[in-house]
Amino acid sequence: MCSTPPAKLVLASGSPRRRELLTLITTDFEVVPAAIEERSSSTQPERIVVEIARQKAEAVERSGCRGIILAADTAVFLEHTMLGKPRDRDEAYRMLTRLSGRAHTVLTGLCVVHTHTRKTLSECVSARVFFKTLEHDVIERYLRTESFLDKAGAYAVQQQGGPFVDHVEGDIHNVMGLPVARVARLLKRLGYG
Repeated sequence: MCSTPPAKLVLASGSPRRRELLTLITTDFEVVPAAIEERSSSTQPERIVVEIARQKAEAVERSGCRGIILAADTAVFLEHTMLGKPRDRDEAYRMLTRLSGRAHTVLTGLCVVHTHTRKTLSECVSARVFFKTLEHDVIERYLRTESFLDKAGAYAVQQQGGPFVDHVEGDIHNVMGLPVARVARLLKRLGYG
């Protein structure tokens, strides 16, 4: 639930990474995680992440939050197959093996809702991530750190998964979970800042 009086800006996410990235724009926001089951009726990657972001924003609004609600959903796609958060170590190993030596796409769906004006803005931001070829022992060593937990595609570029990445085409903040420059532009369009 939101505090009283309501925060002007509400981040609809429990992600510590998103919270940290949003502080690059402002420190004046409240965090209210969206309690939803992340599902989409779409089969198109761009629509999936935007739809889930919208569901998160709407759930936080339904909880009573007022002001500007920002929600995001980030997913890893390899040839149109979504690689979500691995359920266990074996699934993480399979994901990293599939990503090894290849390029994949990281999409972040954004949804910003101004509860007073009823204006809603949504966007999808894309980046291409090029992985180095990963040896079996490198993957095994990484998995022992349990850094794959709660990470789409079983890695985080800003943590122990960073050395897997050869290079990124696009916004590195997008790969981390919140494309800061794009978020700043959306917030400005809604009159924030």
